[in-house]
Amino acid sequence: MNIVRVRSLGRRLAFLLIASLLLCEAAHAVAATAQPLKADVIYYWGERRVEDWPTPKAKKPYTIGISVPHLKSPYWVNQCYGMLDEAGKLGVKAIVVAAKGYDDLATQISQVENLITQRVDAIVLGPISFEGNVASAEEAVARGIPVIDVAQSIWSRKGSGISLVDDYQLGVNNAQWVIQDSGGKANVVVFSGPSGASWSMANSSGVRNTFADYPGIKILAERFCDVDVATSQKIMENLLQTFKDIDYVITVDATGIGIANAIEAARKTGKIKHVNAYCLEESLAYISRGSITASQAVHSVTMGRMAFDIAIRVLNGDPDTPLIAHPIPIWITKANVNSFDRSTQFAPPGWTVPVVTGK
Repeated sequence: MNIVRVRSLGRRLAFLLIASLLLCEAAHAVAATAQPLKADVIYYWGERRVEDWPTPKAKKPYTIGISVPHLKSPYWVNQCYGMLDEAGKLGVKAIVVAAKGYDDLATQISQVENLITQRVDAIVLGPISFEGNVASAEEAVARGIPVIDVAQSIWSRKGSGISLVDDYQLGVNNAQWVIQDSGGKANVVVFSGPSGASWSMANSSGVRNTFADYPGIKILAERFCDVDVATSQKIMENLLQTFKDIDYVITVDATGIGIANAIEAARKTGKIKHVNAYCLEESLAYISRGSITASQAVHSVTMGRMAFDIAIRVLNGDPDTPLIAHPIPIWITKANVNSFDRSTQFAPPGWTVPVVTGK
């Protein structure tokens, strides 16, 4: 069975329906311990299961294009490490292109079009926009180049697979943590990520929908901003001046570092509890100090590997290639900050993406 042909028959729509219904309905709690060799997968025929993740063998010396929104956050650097390390192990070539941020959609579209012109065999796409990336991605598919989404998705029926965490469930997990810790009564500030990005909107929905059943939980403010430390820190400093009764802050990605800086500067460590998703290596010191109380680590390196592996399996014509694959997140707290497996989460110290083109 030709996987690319099967995917073109509306399987991306199946992904969207399954992700919103099946995953949310059956989503498990965040795992207590890491399972780096396991993946929570959904196949295009609807079956979902947790299983061992196999490493494929490339049938040919493929060239894979990798397009990401930016490299300002270690989140994308870690995923690029997973993909490039996997490329080296599998003996295939990888070309990395990066835009300058979530407000730089035009550059990413141009970069994807350039990858199409170079006739790469497949594209792993970390899309900026749920809708804005559709046309260029579908152009690639029309040229016989399968597209695999990583970390977030686009609205298209023609993609060949996706590797991501369940962003909605991460929001649910953060909200449930606050509910359990507070007993269902708290004043909360929420930082959900960049406005318009599919992952940040899903995260926001997870938080809000979970809090909806708890009238004692009050969201004082929700802010959408790029995952920039200085920007989020300034916003939090202003919120601390506006609201004197903040009990909890919910954050994502590198915004958590900016918020932790603001909490520490205001001498609110321990007084304001701070729960975060997409734990970064830079976050660990803040967890140790208590200005980040708990953070969900999403195995960014493994997520990148899985996306790359899906691309290889699609090109190999593997009929059992999953439509969706995502690693199982874990909580990082003071209790395990020095003992969890970092190799599935972070690139080696000092590693940088070796070749990035802005064209």
